[in-house]
Amino acid sequence: MDELRLDLYLKRCRLIKRRALANAACTRGLILLNGAAARPVKKVRVGDKLNLRHGGRLLELEVVALPRKGEKKV
Repeated sequence: MDELRLDLYLKRCRLIKRRALANAACTRGLILLNGAAARPVKKVRVGDKLNLRHGGRLLELEVVALPRKGEKKV
C-alpha cells in the first residue's frame, strides 16, 4: 500500500478522532495537502506535506510512513 485516502490517514494516525470529523475538516478547508485545499478522497503518499488547523493550532506535518490496517495501537 503506497497511498491512503486523506480522511483514513488522519484517523489512523490519530490526528483526528473519527473519520466523519476528518471529512468535515477537509470540507471546511482546514486541511491543506502540499499547499492546496484537500478533499477527503485525495490520496496521501510518503513525502507529502500536510497543514492541519485543529483545536486552535496549526500543525505542519510531513508523511514519513503510512499506517497499515490492523496495526497494534500503543
